[in-house]
Amino acid sequence: MTAVIAPNSIARDPKGIPPSRTLLRQIKKNLHAYLFISPFFVLFVIFFLYPTFRSFSLSLYEWEGFNTVNFVGLKNYAKLINDELFHETVINSIYVMVLSTIPQIIFATLIAVALNSKFIRYRNIWRAAYFSPIVLSPVVVGIVFSLIFDQRYGFLNYILSLFGIDQINWTRSTEWSKLAVTVLVIWRWTGWNMVIVLAGLQSIPEELYDAAKVDGAGDWDTFKSITLPLLKPVLSFLVMLGIIDGLRLFAEPNILTEGGPGHASETMIMYLYNQAFLFFKFGYASAIAVVIFLALAGIAAFTWGFLRRGEE
Repeated sequence: MTAVIAPNSIARDPKGIPPSRTLLRQIKKNLHAYLFISPFFVLFVIFFLYPTFRSFSLSLYEWEGFNTVNFVGLKNYAKLINDELFHETVINSIYVMVLSTIPQIIFATLIAVALNSKFIRYRNIWRAAYFSPIVLSPVVVGIVFSLIFDQRYGFLNYILSLFGIDQINWTRSTEWSKLAVTVLVIWRWTGWNMVIVLAGLQSIPEELYDAAKVDGAGDWDTFKSITLPLLKPVLSFLVMLGIIDGLRLFAEPNILTEGGPGHASETMIMYLYNQAFLFFKFGYASAIAVVIFLALAGIAAFTWGFLRRGEE
Protein backbone atom coordinates (compact mmCIF):
# COMPACT_ATOMS: atom_id res chain seq x y z
CA MET A 1 0.00 0.00 0.00
CA THR A 2 1.48 3.37 -1.04
CA ALA A 3 1.76 5.98 1.69
CA VAL A 4 0.19 9.32 0.95
CA ILE A 5 2.17 12.33 2.12
CA ALA A 6 0.32 15.46 3.05
CA PRO A 7 1.50 18.55 1.14
CA ASN A 8 2.17 20.53 4.31
CA SER A 9 4.33 17.77 5.78
CA ILE A 10 6.95 18.01 3.01
CA ALA A 11 8.22 21.35 4.24
CA ARG A 12 8.35 20.33 7.90
CA ASP A 13 10.79 18.36 9.99
CA PRO A 14 9.69 15.22 11.92
CA LYS A 15 8.38 17.42 14.73
CA GLY A 16 6.21 19.38 12.35
CA ILE A 17 8.21 22.64 12.59
CA PRO A 18 8.63 24.58 9.30
CA PRO A 19 12.25 24.84 8.02
CA SER A 20 12.20 28.64 8.17
CA ARG A 21 11.40 28.57 11.86
CA THR A 22 14.00 25.85 12.45
CA LEU A 23 16.66 27.90 10.65
CA LEU A 24 15.78 30.99 12.66
CA ARG A 25 16.03 28.99 15.86
CA GLN A 26 19.47 27.66 14.87
CA ILE A 27 20.68 31.19 14.08
CA LYS A 28 19.52 32.45 17.47
CA LYS A 29 21.11 29.49 19.17
CA ASN A 30 24.50 30.06 17.49
CA LEU A 31 24.33 33.83 17.32
CA HIS A 32 27.59 34.31 19.21
CA ALA A 33 29.43 32.09 16.70
CA TYR A 34 28.06 34.06 13.76
CA LEU A 35 29.13 37.30 15.43
CA PHE A 36 32.69 36.02 15.75
CA ILE A 37 32.96 35.12 12.05
CA SER A 38 31.00 38.13 10.80
CA PRO A 39 34.04 40.48 10.46
CA PHE A 40 35.44 38.29 7.71
CA PHE A 41 32.23 38.37 5.69
CA VAL A 42 31.77 42.11 6.24
CA LEU A 43 35.30 42.84 5.00
CA PHE A 44 34.87 40.33 2.18
CA VAL A 45 31.77 42.14 0.94
CA ILE A 46 33.30 45.62 1.33
CA PHE A 47 36.73 44.97 -0.15
CA PHE A 48 36.05 42.16 -2.65
CA LEU A 49 32.44 41.64 -3.71
CA TYR A 50 31.50 45.30 -3.98
CA PRO A 51 34.66 46.33 -5.92
CA THR A 52 34.19 43.35 -8.24
CA PHE A 53 30.60 44.20 -9.16
CA ARG A 54 31.46 47.90 -9.24
CA SER A 55 34.20 47.20 -11.80
CA PHE A 56 31.73 45.37 -14.03
CA SER A 57 29.30 48.30 -13.94
CA LEU A 58 31.98 51.00 -14.20
CA SER A 59 33.44 49.37 -17.33
CA LEU A 60 30.36 50.58 -19.19
CA TYR A 61 31.01 54.20 -18.27
CA GLU A 62 33.57 56.90 -18.94
CA TRP A 63 34.78 58.49 -15.71
CA GLU A 64 37.93 60.35 -14.71
CA GLY A 65 37.19 60.40 -10.99
CA PHE A 66 36.11 64.04 -10.72
CA ASN A 67 33.78 64.72 -13.61
CA THR A 68 30.33 63.30 -14.24
CA VAL A 69 29.91 59.64 -15.16
CA ASN A 70 28.99 59.15 -18.83
CA PHE A 71 27.47 55.92 -20.07
CA VAL A 72 29.34 54.65 -23.14
CA GLY A 73 28.18 51.04 -23.31
CA LEU A 74 30.77 48.70 -24.83
CA LYS A 75 32.97 51.51 -26.11
CA ASN A 76 35.72 50.75 -23.58
CA TYR A 77 35.81 47.11 -24.69
CA ALA A 78 35.93 48.09 -28.37
CA LYS A 79 38.82 50.42 -27.61
CA LEU A 80 40.60 47.65 -25.73
CA ILE A 81 40.39 45.28 -28.70
CA ASN A 82 42.29 47.77 -30.86
CA ASP A 83 44.74 48.86 -28.15
CA GLU A 84 48.15 47.71 -29.41
CA LEU A 85 49.84 48.72 -26.16
CA PHE A 86 47.54 46.42 -24.20
CA HIS A 87 48.34 43.63 -26.69
CA GLU A 88 52.03 44.18 -25.96
CA THR A 89 51.47 43.91 -22.22
CA VAL A 90 49.58 40.65 -22.78
CA ILE A 91 52.57 39.24 -24.68
CA ASN A 92 54.93 40.42 -21.93
CA SER A 93 52.80 38.77 -19.24
CA ILE A 94 52.64 35.48 -21.14
CA TYR A 95 56.40 35.59 -21.75
CA VAL A 96 57.23 35.99 -18.06
CA MET A 97 54.57 33.47 -17.03
CA VAL A 98 55.85 30.73 -19.32
CA LEU A 99 59.53 31.27 -18.54
CA SER A 100 58.97 31.43 -14.78
CA THR A 101 56.29 28.82 -14.06
CA ILE A 102 58.06 25.74 -15.42
CA PRO A 103 61.47 26.39 -13.74
CA GLN A 104 59.70 27.24 -10.48
CA ILE A 105 57.93 23.89 -10.37
CA ILE A 106 61.04 21.94 -11.40
CA PHE A 107 63.29 23.64 -8.83
CA ALA A 108 60.61 23.44 -6.14
CA THR A 109 60.15 19.70 -6.71
CA LEU A 110 63.88 18.94 -6.62
CA ILE A 111 64.43 21.04 -3.50
CA ALA A 112 61.41 19.53 -1.75
CA VAL A 113 62.56 15.99 -2.52
CA ALA A 114 66.02 16.79 -1.19
CA LEU A 115 64.73 18.45 1.97
CA ASN A 116 62.31 15.58 2.56
CA SER A 117 65.21 13.17 2.68
CA LYS A 118 66.28 11.92 6.09
CA PHE A 119 69.95 12.26 5.12
CA ILE A 120 69.82 16.09 5.05
CA ARG A 121 70.82 17.66 8.35
CA TYR A 122 69.11 20.79 9.72
CA ARG A 123 66.19 20.32 7.34
CA ASN A 124 63.97 22.82 9.13
CA ILE A 125 66.60 25.55 8.80
CA TRP A 126 66.99 24.87 5.08
CA ARG A 127 63.23 24.88 4.58
CA ALA A 128 62.91 28.23 6.32
CA ALA A 129 65.79 29.62 4.25
CA TYR A 130 64.22 28.59 0.94
CA PHE A 131 60.81 29.91 2.02
CA SER A 132 62.14 33.26 3.28
CA PRO A 133 62.10 35.14 -0.09
CA ILE A 134 58.31 35.15 -0.16
CA VAL A 135 58.25 36.72 3.33
CA LEU A 136 60.54 39.59 2.36
CA SER A 137 59.09 42.90 1.25
CA PRO A 138 58.86 43.23 -2.56
CA VAL A 139 60.52 46.65 -2.23
CA VAL A 140 63.54 45.16 -0.47
CA VAL A 141 63.75 42.35 -3.01
CA GLY A 142 63.52 44.84 -5.87
CA ILE A 143 66.33 46.98 -4.45
CA VAL A 144 68.60 43.97 -3.93
CA PHE A 145 68.04 42.68 -7.46
CA SER A 146 68.52 46.17 -8.87
CA LEU A 147 72.00 46.08 -7.37
CA ILE A 148 72.60 42.56 -8.70
CA PHE A 149 71.50 43.56 -12.22
CA ASP A 150 73.23 46.95 -12.22
CA GLN A 151 75.13 47.47 -15.47
CA ARG A 152 78.30 48.95 -14.00
CA TYR A 153 78.58 47.61 -10.47
CA GLY A 154 76.21 44.64 -10.50
CA PHE A 155 77.34 41.27 -9.21
CA LEU A 156 75.98 39.45 -12.26
CA ASN A 157 77.92 41.56 -14.75
CA TYR A 158 81.03 41.10 -12.61
CA ILE A 159 80.69 37.32 -12.91
CA LEU A 160 80.17 37.61 -16.66
CA SER A 161 83.25 39.82 -16.99
CA LEU A 162 85.38 37.01 -15.56
CA PHE A 163 84.50 35.02 -18.67
CA GLY A 164 85.16 37.93 -21.00
CA ILE A 165 81.50 38.78 -21.61
CA ASP A 166 80.61 42.45 -22.08
CA GLN A 167 78.37 44.27 -19.63
CA ILE A 168 74.61 43.82 -20.12
CA ASN A 169 72.12 46.51 -19.25
CA TRP A 170 69.65 44.08 -17.68
CA THR A 171 66.94 46.45 -16.48
CA ARG A 172 67.09 49.02 -19.29
CA SER A 173 67.37 46.72 -22.27
CA THR A 174 64.42 45.65 -24.42
CA GLU A 175 65.93 42.20 -24.90
CA TRP A 176 66.97 41.50 -21.30
CA SER A 177 64.48 43.34 -19.06
CA LYS A 178 61.81 40.63 -19.23
CA LEU A 179 64.43 37.98 -18.47
CA ALA A 180 65.57 39.95 -15.41
CA VAL A 181 61.98 40.07 -14.17
CA THR A 182 61.66 36.33 -14.82
CA VAL A 183 64.74 35.55 -12.73
CA LEU A 184 63.38 37.64 -9.88
CA VAL A 185 60.01 35.88 -10.02
CA ILE A 186 61.64 32.44 -10.01
CA TRP A 187 63.85 33.32 -7.04
CA ARG A 188 60.97 34.81 -5.05
CA TRP A 189 58.30 32.15 -5.61
CA THR A 190 60.24 28.87 -5.78
CA GLY A 191 60.26 28.56 -1.99
CA TRP A 192 56.50 28.96 -1.83
CA ASN A 193 56.03 26.16 -4.37
CA MET A 194 58.58 24.09 -2.50
CA VAL A 195 56.47 24.17 0.66
CA ILE A 196 53.39 22.97 -1.25
CA VAL A 197 55.34 20.13 -2.90
CA LEU A 198 56.85 19.23 0.47
CA ALA A 199 53.37 18.92 1.96
CA GLY A 200 52.44 16.61 -0.91
CA LEU A 201 55.54 14.49 -0.35
CA GLN A 202 54.82 14.09 3.33
CA SER A 203 51.32 12.82 2.54
CA ILE A 204 52.73 9.84 0.59
CA PRO A 205 52.70 6.70 2.79
CA GLU A 206 56.14 5.45 3.77
CA GLU A 207 54.95 1.86 3.23
CA LEU A 208 55.09 2.40 -0.53
CA TYR A 209 58.79 3.31 -0.39
CA ASP A 210 59.53 0.40 1.94
CA ALA A 211 57.83 -2.00 -0.46
CA ALA A 212 59.79 -0.55 -3.37
CA LYS A 213 63.07 -1.08 -1.52
CA VAL A 214 62.11 -4.68 -0.79
CA ASP A 215 61.48 -5.18 -4.51
CA GLY A 216 64.93 -3.78 -5.27
CA ALA A 217 63.87 -0.46 -6.81
CA GLY A 218 66.48 2.26 -6.93
CA ASP A 219 66.05 5.93 -6.03
CA TRP A 220 65.26 6.99 -9.60
CA ASP A 221 62.76 4.15 -10.11
CA THR A 222 61.08 5.05 -6.82
CA PHE A 223 60.89 8.70 -7.76
CA LYS A 224 59.55 7.95 -11.25
CA SER A 225 57.06 5.24 -10.29
CA ILE A 226 55.84 6.40 -6.87
CA THR A 227 56.69 10.01 -6.10
CA LEU A 228 55.82 11.68 -9.40
CA PRO A 229 52.49 9.87 -9.98
CA LEU A 230 51.30 10.63 -6.46
CA LEU A 231 52.43 14.25 -6.78
CA LYS A 232 50.42 14.85 -9.96
CA PRO A 233 47.50 16.56 -8.15
CA VAL A 234 49.92 18.89 -6.35
CA LEU A 235 51.90 19.67 -9.51
CA SER A 236 48.67 20.28 -11.43
CA PHE A 237 47.61 22.75 -8.79
CA LEU A 238 50.97 24.51 -8.99
CA VAL A 239 50.75 24.76 -12.77
CA MET A 240 47.33 26.39 -12.55
CA LEU A 241 48.50 28.69 -9.75
CA GLY A 242 51.62 29.62 -11.71
CA ILE A 243 49.58 30.57 -14.77
CA ILE A 244 47.23 32.76 -12.75
CA ASP A 245 50.01 34.44 -10.74
CA GLY A 246 52.14 34.92 -13.83
CA LEU A 247 49.39 36.70 -15.74
CA ARG A 248 48.57 39.02 -12.84
CA LEU A 249 52.17 39.94 -12.10
CA PHE A 250 52.67 43.48 -10.82
CA ALA A 251 55.08 44.04 -7.92
CA GLU A 252 58.25 42.50 -9.36
CA PRO A 253 58.38 44.31 -12.75
CA ASN A 254 57.05 47.52 -11.25
CA ILE A 255 59.90 47.69 -8.73
CA LEU A 256 62.73 46.24 -10.82
CA THR A 257 62.20 47.78 -14.27
CA GLU A 258 59.14 50.05 -13.84
CA GLY A 259 57.82 48.39 -16.99
CA GLY A 260 60.64 49.75 -19.10
CA PRO A 261 62.42 50.47 -21.19
CA GLY A 262 59.36 51.95 -22.83
CA HIS A 263 56.80 49.19 -22.32
CA ALA A 264 59.15 46.25 -22.88
CA SER A 265 58.50 44.65 -19.47
CA GLU A 266 55.11 46.17 -18.64
CA THR A 267 52.49 43.60 -17.64
CA MET A 268 48.71 43.68 -17.94
CA ILE A 269 48.19 44.60 -14.30
CA MET A 270 50.74 47.41 -14.56
CA TYR A 271 48.90 48.74 -17.60
CA LEU A 272 45.63 48.58 -15.69
CA TYR A 273 47.19 50.43 -12.76
CA ASN A 274 48.62 53.14 -14.99
CA GLN A 275 45.32 53.70 -16.78
CA ALA A 276 43.47 54.05 -13.47
CA PHE A 277 45.87 55.95 -11.21
CA LEU A 278 48.14 57.81 -13.65
CA PHE A 279 45.69 58.76 -16.41
CA PHE A 280 42.50 58.54 -14.28
CA LYS A 281 40.62 56.53 -16.91
CA PHE A 282 38.68 54.48 -14.40
CA GLY A 283 36.07 53.23 -16.86
CA TYR A 284 38.72 51.98 -19.27
CA ALA A 285 40.74 50.48 -16.42
CA SER A 286 37.62 48.68 -15.21
CA ALA A 287 37.12 47.21 -18.67
CA ILE A 288 40.71 45.94 -18.57
CA ALA A 289 40.08 44.43 -15.14
CA VAL A 290 36.95 42.66 -16.37
CA VAL A 291 38.74 41.22 -19.40
CA ILE A 292 41.65 40.01 -17.26
CA PHE A 293 39.25 38.49 -14.71
CA LEU A 294 37.29 36.60 -17.36
CA ALA A 295 40.47 35.48 -19.11
CA LEU A 296 42.00 34.18 -15.88
CA ALA A 297 38.78 32.40 -14.91
CA GLY A 298 38.60 30.75 -18.33
CA ILE A 299 42.28 29.77 -18.34
CA ALA A 300 42.03 28.37 -14.80
CA ALA A 301 38.94 26.31 -15.66
CA PHE A 302 40.47 24.99 -18.89
CA THR A 303 43.82 24.19 -17.26
CA TRP A 304 42.24 22.44 -14.31
CA GLY A 305 39.94 20.40 -16.54
CA PHE A 306 42.80 19.46 -18.87
CA LEU A 307 45.08 18.42 -16.03
CA ARG A 308 42.35 16.49 -14.25
CA ARG A 309 41.50 14.69 -17.48
CA GLY A 310 45.16 13.78 -17.87
CA GLU A 311 45.14 12.24 -14.39
CA GLU A 312 42.14 10.09 -15.20
